[in-house]
This record gives sequence, structure tokens and C-alpha cells, in this order.
Amino acid sequence: MAEPIRVLIVDDDEDYRLSIQSFLEAEGFEVASAASGREGLTLARAMRPDVIILDIIMESTTEGYVVNHTLKFCQEYEGCAETPVIMCSSIEQSPDELYPRSEEVGLIRPDAYLTKPLDLQQLLVTIRKLAHRPAHA
Repeated sequence: MAEPIRVLIVDDDEDYRLSIQSFLEAEGFEVASAASGREGLTLARAMRPDVIILDIIMESTTEGYVVNHTLKFCQEYEGCAETPVIMCSSIEQSPDELYPRSEEVGLIRPDAYLTKPLDLQQLLVTIRKLAHRPAHA
């Protein structure tokens, strides 16, 4: 039997974290969660998840962008640089849409961008695609 896909949820909304965690665990994923960007960075380095689900607005209005950038480009997190990040936010516009003229948008661009409320089936498809695992691995 294949190893379960390991997912880390980083979001300051406890109800959201718990509901997504329960849903993903029922689907057979191994899930951990963090309530802040700092906690998420610590857990990412410790657990080496297959996929990270990351909110944008937490301690600050750009916290998710900072976490994504840190994971992808800071040497102390180099083991996480290739970990796919799914940014999930109530902000309707993706970073590319919010910052269309910024040459630095590539520094904060996630691997996928989904809006809340989440389409749970789309979330599953996105996680499996980014983790490079078929639906029934």
C-alpha cells in the first residue's frame, strides 16, 4: 500500500483548519496543521509535507506570501523549496492578478491558488496533482 500524502495546513482560522483537516483525513491523507506562519514554517521543516495549504491573511495581510517566499528561497528551508504550495484565500485575485506589473511576483507565486469557500473536490484534485499521485494510488 502506498504511503499517504502528507499535507500541512497553515491558517489562523481554527474552524477552517479543523474542518479541512477532518475532510482530508477522511480521504486518507496524513494531516498536520499550524495556526500561524511561524508555526507553519517550523512544522514544514520538521514533517516535510508533500503539499502545503497556506492562507494569506494571518498575523499580517501578507503573511502567506512571506511564508511561501521563505519556504522557496531561504537557505534554512532548502529541504522545503520543492514542496508544492496551494494558497487558499478569500482574496479572489491570485498574486499574478493582484500584482500584474511586479517583476517580483514570481517570488510569492504559489503552485496553485484556490479561493474560499473551497470547492473540496477541486482541492483533492489539486493536492493529488501537485503530490504527483493518482486518485487511487
